[in-house]
Parts: sequence; structure tokens; C-alpha cells
Amino acid sequence: MRSKGIAIAGAALALVGCGSTGSTTRTSTYTRTVTVTSTNAPAAPTSPASSGYTTIPGEGTFRVGADFQPGTYTSSPAEAAHHCYWYRLGDLSGTSSGQIASGYTLGPVYVTISSTDAAFKTEGCQTWQKVS
Repeated sequence: MRSKGIAIAGAALALVGCGSTGSTTRTSTYTRTVTVTSTNAPAAPTSPASSGYTTIPGEGTFRVGADFQPGTYTSSPAEAAHHCYWYRLGDLSGTSSGQIASGYTLGPVYVTISSTDAAFKTEGCQTWQKVS
């Protein structure tokens, strides 16, 4: 019986010894392609003639011919009991001498913006829609 126990112990030592020498390490390499899509990225540039540009946001200063087409637009105040202010601008100097015309209303308004105007400024209005 004793020789059987020694033989088992010897076999166990031999197996442990085999595991510690000559071991191999396996490594794996992989490549992953990631496509990132951003919803905040600016849209591809388009020319005013190709895209229409027939609306003007209700807040801001916008350049005639670059941001929208000249023509007649309509809007209303963005909130009830508030005024919709608008300014036709001959230049972008920010001075009152650059104003061609201006107005404000509590109800719907129509403004004709000429191709010779430099810009249109709007405050407190809904989106302006081109009517002609």
C-alpha cells in the first residue's frame, strides 16, 4: 500500500512540475470599427436658392439672401399678451441709423423684406413664414 501512495505522490509532483515549465501564454488581438453619429453636428452647407430658406426663426438677427430669401413674411407673438418686435436693417452696425423700418404687435403681422435689406431682426415672435 505504501508503494502505491508514493507512486501517486510522485505522479502528482511530476504533473505540477510539467505545468510550471514550458507554459504558453495566449494573446488575442482584435480590431473594432466604431461609427459615431452626432445629432449636434451642423448640417452640410446649402445655398439659399437650393434649400428655399422660406422661414425665419422668431428670435435673432438673420442676413437677407444668406439666412433667408427676401419677400413678405408673417408671424405672431410667441406668447399671448406679449409683443412681437421686428426690425428691417440696412446694415449690421447695431445702431438705430441702420434701421430701415421697425414695429411691434400683439397680433399677426406682415413684413416685406427687400433684397436690398442687409438683415432682419426679430424678438418675441413665432417662426416667420414666407407668404409671397
